[in-house]
Amino acid sequence: MCLIIYKPNASDTIKSHILDNAERINQDGFGITYLDNFKTHKTMNYKHARKLITAKRPFVAHYRFTTRGETNRSNCHPFTINKTNVLYSNGTVADLGSNVTTDTAIVANYLKTTPRSHWHKMLTMTDVRFALVTYRGRGIHIAKMPQAHTFHHGEQAVHLYGKWHDKDGIMYSKNNCFSKPYVSNSWSPKARNTQRSYKQYYNTAWADDYAYYDADPWSDGVCNSQTSFNTASYKYDWQGNHKVAVYGTLKSMHGNHAYHLDDATLVGSGFTVHKYPMVDHGVPYVYHQTGVGHNISVEVYDVTDPKSRKSIDNLERHPSWYTRRQIDINLDNGTITKAWLYFQDDVPFDIQKQQLISCY
Repeated sequence: MCLIIYKPNASDTIKSHILDNAERINQDGFGITYLDNFKTHKTMNYKHARKLITAKRPFVAHYRFTTRGETNRSNCHPFTINKTNVLYSNGTVADLGSNVTTDTAIVANYLKTTPRSHWHKMLTMTDVRFALVTYRGRGIHIAKMPQAHTFHHGEQAVHLYGKWHDKDGIMYSKNNCFSKPYVSNSWSPKARNTQRSYKQYYNTAWADDYAYYDADPWSDGVCNSQTSFNTASYKYDWQGNHKVAVYGTLKSMHGNHAYHLDDATLVGSGFTVHKYPMVDHGVPYVYHQTGVGHNISVEVYDVTDPKSRKSIDNLERHPSWYTRRQIDINLDNGTITKAWLYFQDDVPFDIQKQQLISCY
């Protein structure tokens, strides 16, 4: 979720399909800081964003995918720490933020009141990827931040925290935008233009925990390859079962609960009957691989309001990011109920080697 791009050299060019993917996956706002003058621009207009990011200038840029805070220009990155530092992030800091305020804005506010010598401790407490852009003025030395990769640009410096991906000399906080789409030749050009008759194919050589695959509407018996696909009816079809099993920020007392589940009825707490792999990468991911990992701790709600169900689906980007699937939940009262749970279908090839958790 979200993407930060650091382009150190003005002469470098980001390939158009990478920008296409970045815009498609992260549709909730754009921000950029140019490293030749420390000027920042924010916009919700992606035509304007394309002009800003294709400029022959060095920069740090951010495409937003909303997890905390309202979707508006004010919540676009970066966030100002002080007149000489701005902060970008990719990931969600657990238990920070609300349906109004982003977690990154709160982190920036914390840094405002914290001595700079301690910033690195705060920026390395989670797996969130941060980009700290610093301006010191001509002739003033910019020290390297501990535990960060520091890059100097005259009066500016960029400090990168966390796991980044280098492609053609440009740094990306995620690699889910690298691969080109593949369109099957078994469909005519006319059919490809009028139906959802394609699926994205991604090069697994670039795949990692955050790899993204577009939902394949022809899978799981939803329909066959000779049937047109109605995205809207599939996306919001709950098959008469309005119970949802939630983890992460949708659980009670967490950032997204009040906004999306305030009118829902708590059925109970419990665990998934089957084991699934859950990882913590700033936000939790539950992958759809039965029998690996742990029985996942969840809260089950009966969501009777169709607007709330649609709101949750939109939050989880079902079915293009997470996929909602019905599974069995063992409630604390000893009964078993069927409920929907949101899965990441793109299981990393090394999932069994990762640190798997049961509760978030």
